[in-house]
Amino acid sequence: MKSFKVSLKNVATIVACFAVFMFSGCDPKDLLSGDKQIVTFGFALPPAAGVIDEAAKTIVVEVPAGTVVTALVPVITVSSGATVSPASGVSNNFTNPTTYTVTAADGSTASYVVTVNVGTGGTDPEQPSGTPQELQGTLSQSRTLKDLGFAIDYIVPSWFQVNNNAILTVEPGVCIAFQSTSAYISISGGATIKMLGTAAKTIQLRGAGNTSGTQKGSFGYLDISTNAENILQYVEFINGGKDESYGVVRLSGTLGMTNCLIDGSKGYGFTTGSSATISEFANNTIRNCEEAPVWIGHSSQAGAFDNTSVLTGNTHNYIGISYGTLETNLTIKPATVPYMFDSWNSINKTLTISAGTQIYMNTGSYISVGGDQGFLKILGTADNRVTFNPLPASTAAKGAWGHIAINTNNANVIQYADFIKGGKDNDYGAIRVSGTLGITNSKITNSKGYGISTGSSATISEFAGNIITGCEQSPVWIGHITQASAFDATSTLTGNTDDYVGISYGTMESATTIKATSVPYFFDSWNSITKGKLTIEAGATFYMNTNAYVHTSDQGLLVINGTQAAPVKFTRLPGLGYYWQEIEINEANGSKIENCIFEYGGYDYGEVVVGSDKTLTLNNVKFKDSKTYGIYINGGASVTGTNVTFENCPVNVRYYANYKWNDSATLP
Repeated sequence: MKSFKVSLKNVATIVACFAVFMFSGCDPKDLLSGDKQIVTFGFALPPAAGVIDEAAKTIVVEVPAGTVVTALVPVITVSSGATVSPASGVSNNFTNPTTYTVTAADGSTASYVVTVNVGTGGTDPEQPSGTPQELQGTLSQSRTLKDLGFAIDYIVPSWFQVNNNAILTVEPGVCIAFQSTSAYISISGGATIKMLGTAAKTIQLRGAGNTSGTQKGSFGYLDISTNAENILQYVEFINGGKDESYGVVRLSGTLGMTNCLIDGSKGYGFTTGSSATISEFANNTIRNCEEAPVWIGHSSQAGAFDNTSVLTGNTHNYIGISYGTLETNLTIKPATVPYMFDSWNSINKTLTISAGTQIYMNTGSYISVGGDQGFLKILGTADNRVTFNPLPASTAAKGAWGHIAINTNNANVIQYADFIKGGKDNDYGAIRVSGTLGITNSKITNSKGYGISTGSSATISEFAGNIITGCEQSPVWIGHITQASAFDATSTLTGNTDDYVGISYGTMESATTIKATSVPYFFDSWNSITKGKLTIEAGATFYMNTNAYVHTSDQGLLVINGTQAAPVKFTRLPGLGYYWQEIEINEANGSKIENCIFEYGGYDYGEVVVGSDKTLTLNNVKFKDSKTYGIYINGGASVTGTNVTFENCPVNVRYYANYKWNDSATLP
């Protein structure tokens, strides 16, 4: 049953109707109210109350200068039981006087003509009571904005610039509304802004006018370009950021920002220029942005962030970092979102990446550690690893980003870090080393090139407990044989297109020990051992490329220490039919080969060649499937052997002396 209310002036009618109703009947309309008044009429944004002339049925509303009146939303109350058309809360165009019709419960009507007058406003403190003050033009002397007690205290119609070393202080509880989508506040010319809200009384910046502040990009931005002690604390920025290229807060000077909220932006939440300084950034929330919550113009600014600020809930959830050269020490700490390196970053000082930090690498982006003082410390832990990933995308392929390049001889260290889908260049690695690096307990997966590649002068100070898998080249390629000393069986290097540790050609002039790993080594070309001892430990296997060979000479020495359970082996790449060259002993320092297998070598001479007057000791050695000879011995050489066997060699032993060959020779 529809309910209704009645006014006192109809009580007599009701009583009379009720008295005679049982006898003669009464029209039900006589029971309904005829009240049809507009009791209040005004706007929430901008806040304004109408003056009602009931006799003339007119309403006049004064709004601040600059208000766009083509789509204002009125708030209307009417007599009990009555309705109004257009309804309360429905946007209307008040460019011209507008009629509102009130219909009483009994169906009678009354019409009111509403006129909206746009005032002149201004920044004058004597502005009419009950209306916001305007912030417009240039402020060249210090001023304090106080809480005026209105829903909106101050209006920025277009732009408001503070300069000339002026200090703008904004007290708790102040609300500043921007009248257009392009309206902004600028702090420049040595000026300072101090927006000092509290947890109980925040400061709010929001849109007004035709947007009602409910849409992203309803106002422009706050721009700070001075290196003064600018402070934002407990400030709320609601639906700003009209430009997708910039943020709601734009910084090219110095700023400390704490306990603030940026909610809604058509662009970023917070952006900085390359020379900006973030003196503090803590306990902030940035959400609902159509770009990233933060984009910083230089990597040095990344040290301001930590996990006290909530930066999730945006289209792109990361802290973007522009390209540039780092000339100051920097520590990057974990945040609530990853960091994103957009392009190249050169590190000329110490860059420390703390445990738990997550990093996205944009397409082709890389980090290069160089200069005299460049120093990289990636310090993950078993429970809080550091990660390098491509930007989130289901189609992200191998080589989605570039590499980490280590070019200095400082004690660069990587521990408990994951590098995923880097190595975009198939000629290099996801990690490239031409300086010094120790890498432990880390993982490199799905590189388009190698996992790790090194230059000829690089130093691998430590390599243990690592996993390299899914690479389209080999897991490791080293630029010099001496670097092979770093490898052992504690790392897993399987699951790549070429499962071996590649070794470039070169001359060895210092002692080197090669231990077995989870994959063989691969000699790509020649290696000459001229100084120091090359020791090869039990279980090591070597793939020899076409025409690859190892020569000892001068002060070099070769010692192969295989065991019967784990012999050393030299062979060719699996599945291919070529023959490699030889192991040549061309020094008189007493090289020794024990428990070793040579196969598919001897392309020109034997699988092992001993130079004139040189010495070699063999124990438990097998020569098999040579193209020419098992062992080739030049005149005057001293070769002794125990349990040396030959299998499928055209000639087992060739002895050459006095320009004659003896293919029937045997070992002593």
